[in-house]
Amino acid sequence: MALASPAILIVEDEGLVAKDLQQSLADMGYDAFGVAASCDEALALASDHQPDVVLMDIRIRGDSDGIRTAAILKARHPVIVIFLTAHADDSMIDRAKRTEPDGYLLKPVKLAELHSMIEILLYKKNLENEREKRRATEHRLFTISDNVPIAIAYIDRKGQVQFANQVFRDFVPYRDDPNGVSAMAFLGEDLYRRSYAPRQGALLGERSQSLLDLESRGAPRKIEVTYIPDHDAEGEVIGVYALGYDVTEREQMGTDLRQAHADLETILNAIPAEITSWQRDLTARFANSAARAHFTHRNGSVTGRPMQELLSERQFRRSQPFIASALAGKPVSIEQVDTESGSTRHQRVFFIPEHRAGEVAGFHTLAFDITELRASRERSRQLAQRLDTVREDERCAVAIILHDGIAQDLFAMKLGVDNLILHTNQQKAVHELCVEIREAVAKCMEDVRQIANELRPIALKYFGIAAAIAEHARQFGARANLDIRISEEANLPPLEEPARLLLFRAAQEALTNVARHAAATHVHITLRADPAGITLTVIDDGTGIAEASLKKVSSLGILALRERAEALGGSLTIGLNLPQGTRLAVRLPAAPTSDARTAEPA
Repeated sequence: MALASPAILIVEDEGLVAKDLQQSLADMGYDAFGVAASCDEALALASDHQPDVVLMDIRIRGDSDGIRTAAILKARHPVIVIFLTAHADDSMIDRAKRTEPDGYLLKPVKLAELHSMIEILLYKKNLENEREKRRATEHRLFTISDNVPIAIAYIDRKGQVQFANQVFRDFVPYRDDPNGVSAMAFLGEDLYRRSYAPRQGALLGERSQSLLDLESRGAPRKIEVTYIPDHDAEGEVIGVYALGYDVTEREQMGTDLRQAHADLETILNAIPAEITSWQRDLTARFANSAARAHFTHRNGSVTGRPMQELLSERQFRRSQPFIASALAGKPVSIEQVDTESGSTRHQRVFFIPEHRAGEVAGFHTLAFDITELRASRERSRQLAQRLDTVREDERCAVAIILHDGIAQDLFAMKLGVDNLILHTNQQKAVHELCVEIREAVAKCMEDVRQIANELRPIALKYFGIAAAIAEHARQFGARANLDIRISEEANLPPLEEPARLLLFRAAQEALTNVARHAAATHVHITLRADPAGITLTVIDDGTGIAEASLKKVSSLGILALRERAEALGGSLTIGLNLPQGTRLAVRLPAAPTSDARTAEPA
């Protein structure tokens, strides 16, 4: 794009002279856009067109002459003013000088002289503009360099400092203007020596770095200095830029992070669990010592190694469904049995997703060895079963003694009293006493039979679980004023004695709790059999059980029954029975086992 011609405003009140001058300037290639004959016209045209040069006749019409008009123009616009006048007396020149004109020509004006002056003045103006821009740029750069948190210095090939910002000067002992000072004097002997090698490397054309321990305003700092070679147009290195970054906090954070990492690794290695961390692509990020001890590859770092290399094929295949769940964002836990080490090892393994920016980036696994816990649980179950067996055996022994011993003796006593009554008909007082003794013995026999039946239900031994529960319910309902209904929804299969006793004791405990706490009037007991097992359900129409109490049922009888049910591979649950009342259910498998593996959400 061609540059615009310099715009020139002519201020001349002689029309012919102005027209002739305007034409001459056009012939020279200038844009002589206008002619003004007065101060007001000149100010209006200058405001509209922003001229580069004003040719100003000193004597013009109006109250303001050319000198005053020039002063106003220079105050408002950055213009070049050349005075044109036919008068050159000293007083006029003195007045003109005070407006600081750029040129002064006498009329009649010589065109060649005018052209030369215009060109020289335009050149000087452009040059001054460039210098002003450069000074403004340098001022901005110096201001920026003194305010950025970077130490900046420039050292030429001769080893003299040509520039150093305030940040850099804070790290050196030299306090005067560093321009032209030797690097040795500016940096000080110690810093000069420590920075010598990387500076020489930069002078050879190689970018280099060094980490220096310095002091700024009385505080120790770590400064990372980058040395950048400065090339001239021919590619020769003529100096070195030194850029220093304060990395004290970064280095301290790095030290703290390394210490925290070491502390965390120590803690994770001390935890009695196998802990691993995996990327989404199933490469390892971390494994503690307990986990590494069970990897198939134990040498070297595990970081970045694929899971298939670290786990056995069986372990990897078994974990895949749970890995998929974790990568889908759903935590899961499983209980698994490991026999690959030659011994049976039970583990509870948790798969926990790791989220970053709202996405699943990987997952963690925590594996706890629960072999001893399971063994302890099994021992507890066996002890509980043994205790129940011993307790039932003791009840049976006591029931036998009561039934076959004391009850028989009481019966014999009753027969004796009956015989005695037959011989005392004539002795009224003795007869009445014997009657009282017979009634007391009969009551005692009934109580003994009741106790014996509760300790060892006779019906349970001879007629089965449904009949035993029905008989107990009949007697209990009469005593507690409860309407108890029994339903057997299918013929029950033959049950082992521990299962029969558990179901009977559960019904017995449930009815006792209903009478004590439920304020109920009706109870429905259901026995149901299916191919998977047997279920006893006891439902009442009482006040129900509070939500908070469901989580902390504290009855020792219930707790004991739950343990016995779990020992047989079953379960005992208690809950609300909507719209009212409480529901107790005991579930026993068709073939009870002492062990059951589980997998449920974490």
